[in-house]
Amino acid sequence: MRVSTPAIPPEVREIDLATGNSRRLKVSSPPNGHTESNYVVRRAYGVSGDGQKVPLTIVHHKDVTPHPESPVLLTGYGAYGMSLTPGFSASRRTLLTRGVIHVTAHVRGGMENGYNWYRLGRMADKDKSFDDLIGAAETLIRQSWTSAGNIILHGGSAGGLLVGTAVMRRPELFRGVIADVPFVDVLETMLDADLPLTPPEWPEWGNPIESKDARRRLGHFSPTLMVEKRSYPCILATAGLTDPRVTYWEPARWIHRLQAISEGGPFLLYTELNAGHGGPSGRYAGLDDIARIYRAVFRLFNLPKEASYAL
Repeated sequence: MRVSTPAIPPEVREIDLATGNSRRLKVSSPPNGHTESNYVVRRAYGVSGDGQKVPLTIVHHKDVTPHPESPVLLTGYGAYGMSLTPGFSASRRTLLTRGVIHVTAHVRGGMENGYNWYRLGRMADKDKSFDDLIGAAETLIRQSWTSAGNIILHGGSAGGLLVGTAVMRRPELFRGVIADVPFVDVLETMLDADLPLTPPEWPEWGNPIESKDARRRLGHFSPTLMVEKRSYPCILATAGLTDPRVTYWEPARWIHRLQAISEGGPFLLYTELNAGHGGPSGRYAGLDDIARIYRAVFRLFNLPKEASYAL
């Protein structure tokens, strides 16, 4: 069995099913060392708009005392029944050792709480995913983990839709948004049956070609259509020129409308010219993607170059 937590690097264990005893067979070790006891992992709960408690996985350095000015990176996904399983990230320690609190919101639409949790975050109930993320942010603020304007949202693909809709609805809560290949033009995409991946997506989102109700709903949470003449925080969207799942023009349209209509920002688009939905290939390409995300976090939070706390 492979085991990992946000504080414990992956390890392989042999389990005796008769006795329940286990022993370690292999332990991963980050190249620059790691001290498990330096990190705190907590389970908390946000409160959504309908009163539903939403599980949150919170990770921070043990020497960090949360306070209203704490920088928080809030992530989520919430679609297709895919669960965000809390696991170890060596690179994430770059942020944790500089005082950032990392929070994963396990919103409805994933399957963290079983199939019904997924069912309650799709089709006619899709708004609950967005309410869950906003509720998570409000709970963190209410409980003095941070304050409005000190939260950065990060999500990719359908998670990009999640964070994009949240910032369009409640921009005052957030310092910025990083949206990787975000699915932000939902209505227009679901109206284009010639796109090969559109018909298979209708069971998840609805078919606006045949249903006026689906058309209304999808328009209500398509970030590109939600752009208004108001102030939004900094938004960085990425695109892959050869992405067959989220076509590059979706984030491009969103950023263009923000630049043309809205105040605040800046509103930025980064396009990988040789990449699909999963980013560019190559040994170090994934690390480059992480570095780009973290560079944005560093600048938005004005983090120190040198770590403040021990690994």
